[in-house]
Amino acid sequence: MKPGIACARDAFAMGAIVYGWAACAASSPTGVAVATATPAPSMAPAQAESRPAAAPTLADILADERGPLDTCYAAARVTDPQLGQTSINFALVIGGGGKPMTVDLEYRHRMDERTKACMRDAALALSFPPSMRGQQTATLVFKPAP
Repeated sequence: MKPGIACARDAFAMGAIVYGWAACAASSPTGVAVATATPAPSMAPAQAESRPAAAPTLADILADERGPLDTCYAAARVTDPQLGQTSINFALVIGGGGKPMTVDLEYRHRMDERTKACMRDAALALSFPPSMRGQQTATLVFKPAP
């Protein structure tokens, strides 16, 4: 019998072929078949292609860096305790260096000028990836602390 056929037959008979591994028999100098296992190329399902992380949006960055904006809202609540949940639409023009050049705010509820200036200054202090250059808009919701 040819060595290759014996290898396959012996390996099959011994249950040596398992998923991801192949068994191979080689003849020793004494003529006794010796089984050796070597890794075969992975037969596991193809892994999903690794995709780059999605670029952050203005909403992502505002949400991550909202501390100063929340401070402005809290100050507005001190001035006007009746100010409840509200949303503010932020429209920014971001320059090539990632710094906001302009900030326009659209308020759902009336806020005093000091709060508006605080919100505008907090937004102007943020930094953005250069890839966000140009007009960007997002809305944040502010709620009173429980």
